[in-house]
This record gives sequence, C-alpha cells and structure tokens, in this order.
Amino acid sequence: MSALRGENVVSGSTHMPWYDGPTVLGFLERVPISADRNFGDFRYPVQYVLRPNLDYRGFCAQVASGVVKKGDEVMVLPSGKRSRVRAIDTADGERAEAFTPESVTLRLEDEIDCSRGDMIVHPDNRPRVGRSFEAHVVWLHERALDPHKSYWLKHTTRMVRMQVDAVRCRVDLATLAEQPAETLALNDIGRVAITCHQPLYFDPYAKNRATGSFVIVDSLSNNTVGAGMILDSEVAQPADDGMDPAGRTQVSPRERAEKLGHAGVTLLLHGASAERLRVVAFALERRLFDLGRVAHVLFAGEGTASALAWAARACTDAGLVTICVGAGDAAAEVRDRVGEARVRDGEVGADGAVERVVERLLSVLA
Repeated sequence: MSALRGENVVSGSTHMPWYDGPTVLGFLERVPISADRNFGDFRYPVQYVLRPNLDYRGFCAQVASGVVKKGDEVMVLPSGKRSRVRAIDTADGERAEAFTPESVTLRLEDEIDCSRGDMIVHPDNRPRVGRSFEAHVVWLHERALDPHKSYWLKHTTRMVRMQVDAVRCRVDLATLAEQPAETLALNDIGRVAITCHQPLYFDPYAKNRATGSFVIVDSLSNNTVGAGMILDSEVAQPADDGMDPAGRTQVSPRERAEKLGHAGVTLLLHGASAERLRVVAFALERRLFDLGRVAHVLFAGEGTASALAWAARACTDAGLVTICVGAGDAAAEVRDRVGEARVRDGEVGADGAVERVVERLLSVLA
C-alpha cells in the first residue's frame, strides 16, 4: 500500500494485479468491534434519576457492561441496599432485559436511595471498591503532570478529587522499556499510583474497559490532561476517615510559585541587637512588598524552638518569604524543619545604614 499515492487504502491498486485481498479501509470496516464487550459483569453507573411524577422513579444510564433482566436482584453501591428490578424502560417501551451498550431506565421494587455516581450491580458479582489503585496513564497536555497537585478524575459518571502518590515509571516508546520518572510530559505513557478522595467502583481495564478507564481533568482550567487504564493489581487502601487521604493541600508548590511570582523561602536574620534586627526585618518586609513579593516576619519571642520551626515551615510552604528574627539556638531546628535548600542566611551586622542592609539581603534572596 501507499498512503502517499492512495494505493490500496480506499480503492484497489492497478499496479498489483496479483493481490486480491481487501484495502486498508475495507479491512478496518470488517474488524469485529464487539468482541471486547463484557457481557458477564453487570455494571450500571447511574447518570440521572427520572421522577416525572410521584408514581414513577427510574434510574437512567447506559449499561456499561453485562446483562440485566426484569426480576434480577441488584445492589446499589455505595449504600449496599438491595432490591429487584421491577421494570426496564426504553423509548420504545418496556423490555424484559437489557445489555451493554444500551441506554435504558431501571425501576426498582423498593424505594432506596440512589443518585448520579452510584452504581447498580448484581450482589454476587461486584466490582472492586477503593480509593487507591495503579494505572497506565497517557498524558495529553503540554503542561507536565504535577505530582503535588490535586486533579479531578472522571470515572463512569463520578467526578472525584485525586492525588498522584507516585510516578512508578515511564515507557520508552522506542524500546517499550520502563524507565524511572518523576513526572509525565506530553504524549508520555507511564505507570502511576493514584489515591482518590472518595471511593470508586472499578474493574481492571483488561477485564472491563468501561469501568477500568478514566480521564484526568485539570481542576483550574477544566482541560482533559490525561487518560488512564486501571491495572489488575491489589493496592493497600487508606483508612476511610473522610479526610483528604493523602493529607495534602490541593494547591501544589509550583502553582503557588506561579501565582505569587516566587517560591517560599526562610531568611534567618542574626548578627545584631534585637532592636536592630527588628528594624531591618520590617524594612525588608516593606521593600519586598513593594517589589510584589509576599513576606512575613516571625519573632522567636518566648515560644519554643519547635514552635518557631513549625511556623517557619508553614509560612514557607504557603509560598511566603519568611523573615525569622532572633532564632538563635532554634536556627538549627528551623533549617531542619524547613529544609536546607529553602533557608537563607541573613547576617545584618551592627553597623551600616538600614537601606544598604536591606539591599544586600535582597541579593541573598535573589
């Protein structure tokens, strides 16, 4: 075949009389596309609750996989409540059964709580329920994956917050070898560990494409930035305490730095009297503010070294230029808590104009 000349792409080639097989398009049109559908595991992610009047309550969705019949016992996740299928309604009337990928409305015999994002399944054939899993992710955006950022994950009809716990590896597309990686760039494929803020009802992608796939959405721009396929591997689940499972902010350090125009840093002032350090600290804070940088002054005061170190860490993590005055013996603990890479030494000296000291300290922070 020749894509450039159109030989054997749509129409047969006159230059190959010995070939009597199909063209590329003809072959693709005959490839069976239903072989990968899962008819064994019933999964019904509810999309909409239909309530036109008090006598009718139906749950609308596309049958993601499997088959459901009138009279079947079903279970609603996450509540675990059970009922039976009273009727299966379609635009053409009531049906005795429905199967993937049909869109139907299910009516149940019992009035049980069920809403968008819930999943109706057979009680003896349930998907996995969990917040953590590993997946192959294809990154689709020019801005690389930020492991410290919170994203939205869309899975069936659910949208939940997610965190990237780790990028296990990146696939070399030339050799298909797995390489160590800390992030994924545009068109990269990698293995990623993910934790969601709420449980998902999923199957491995190899078993069920509908409930084993998801997309990643940027929480600020609403752009679709990645697509994933859940792997068939058991992952330890975090304790369900109702909090962010990763215990992390939903704003990454890189986002803070881009918003503020600078990264967080701690400056330890020393080498002068307490009064001079105080004057220099507030003069430096004013100068930084005028330059468009967000700064805050911390005093050792009567608090413990640990209290000062924790306060400096919190302010630095928030992206502030943290000016510590009178750290003294607490300086070592501040460096350890904040991280040596984010701490600067600011010797003031007993002499010299405050303005010149401030300018020198600005160069230290540059």
